[in-house]
Amino acid sequence: MIEQCLNELKLITSNSYEKYTKEEVNNFESTMQIKFPIALKEYYSIIGKSRNHLSFLPFEDIEIIDDIMTFFKDEDSIFGIKLDNKEKEDPPVYQRFLTEDTGRWYCEGKCSYFILNFIALEIVYSLPYMTKVRISRNRFSELIEKKLIKINKNALSEIFTDEHRKVLVVFINRCTPTLYIASHNKSYITNIVENTGIKINIKENSNT
Repeated sequence: MIEQCLNELKLITSNSYEKYTKEEVNNFESTMQIKFPIALKEYYSIIGKSRNHLSFLPFEDIEIIDDIMTFFKDEDSIFGIKLDNKEKEDPPVYQRFLTEDTGRWYCEGKCSYFILNFIALEIVYSLPYMTKVRISRNRFSELIEKKLIKINKNALSEIFTDEHRKVLVVFINRCTPTLYIASHNKSYITNIVENTGIKINIKENSNT
């Protein structure tokens, strides 16, 4: 489902990744009496044991809250999958804000979309250089997309790279369409927007 996309993303970053073995995944499912959806199982089986992506929970921190199996947590929210949806191939992910007392969970879209979107953006911010620019989908298609190779397209984002796998490009087409471009080298970012008239400000990521 997302195995090929995750492997493509690994080629762009120099991060080293650890994974859970098939036996570890099966043992965890048996112990917790759960079954991972395909996309989540692929995540843990390809890069999920590494701590490059700190918001994704390791097995020891996964909890069942309100009949939802949590697997992702940031400063403001926790995310998970309803246990009664665990048999579905690509169930929705639900979010609960830690600042709210209501205990309400909000649907965030399919599991595969959620994982790829967050992994791609985390890699953007882990690469040494990046830029972010607001641009319409039509303008992106006209000026930039033809230079790129598409890795994935879903309801949350579109993910691209170049033919040399030196650049990661993520287009978020939501309320405010935003284009992210990141690389190990500034010149690769510049090449993507060359002769387009798009003005960018390349920044050095502080966490690299």
